[in-house]
Amino acid sequence: MERSTIFSGFGGQGLLFAGTVLARAAMAEGKEVLWIPSYGPEMRGGTAYCTVIVGSEPIGSPIVDRADAAVVLNPPSLARFEGIVAPGGLLVVNTSLIEAEVSRTDLDVVAIPCTDLAKEAGDDRLVSVVALGALIARRPFVSPLNVRDALAAIVLGVTETSFEGQGPMWLEACAEPVREFPELPIAPDTEGVLRIDWAPLLALCSEQGATRGERAGAAHAALADAICRVAELQRSRSGVSVAGLTGGVFQNRRLLELATAGLERRGFRVLLPGRIPCNDGGLSYGQVAEFLGGAAAVAARSATLDRI
Repeated sequence: MERSTIFSGFGGQGLLFAGTVLARAAMAEGKEVLWIPSYGPEMRGGTAYCTVIVGSEPIGSPIVDRADAAVVLNPPSLARFEGIVAPGGLLVVNTSLIEAEVSRTDLDVVAIPCTDLAKEAGDDRLVSVVALGALIARRPFVSPLNVRDALAAIVLGVTETSFEGQGPMWLEACAEPVREFPELPIAPDTEGVLRIDWAPLLALCSEQGATRGERAGAAHAALADAICRVAELQRSRSGVSVAGLTGGVFQNRRLLELATAGLERRGFRVLLPGRIPCNDGGLSYGQVAEFLGGAAAVAARSATLDRI
């Protein structure tokens, strides 16, 4: 697996920063990463860009002839990089500044007012962070857990970790109760799977006008709220009012308590792991149970054949 992404726009829109966040999230997963900035006349209003290549194997070349995704934040960037995206690739377009329509019909286009959303979050310099959230929401080739690691790096200045989940643990530890937080957009993808758009969350965590505790608290509250709204949407499809919360992310006590309280207020019966851990330990238990069940079924068939 190898994925290449281009971030392009005016100098000062935080393009290199967004590329660094993506690269850091991928590195947290143990992936091979190549981050290449481009410097030139961007300080005089030209087009600046950076390229991030993420792979499961060593990356052979920094040259990208066909990108899997491109984030374009100004009109010159659309003109320059629309043609470079591979057929079926993703193109994130900042409609706050780009009025032109995308001419190609073989691309997955996400049109989002990145600059306007960044202004609503308090700092229009975070436009590239908003676009990064849209990219991750549509093509989640880095996991939510490692996006949270990147958020911890943004909020807390964490540059190195010595064990998995260290950054999110620090983020949880410094979080404060908040009343206001962004509502993360939720929409189904092409296969009908509900996806959470991280863009407002990334912008909020980069906002320097709030304390670290406030930003960390808002991040937890926004994620818990999104979990509850996903459950409501799924209930409207299936009629099921029982929600099970499992997965390593729910080792975060604050997130677990916020999500549980929110679901119960919405009329859900919430199931939590008791004797089996919610993280990969529970997954391993399930794999063992599946194997034993399969082995027992084979043994039963063999015994039946022997009797025949």
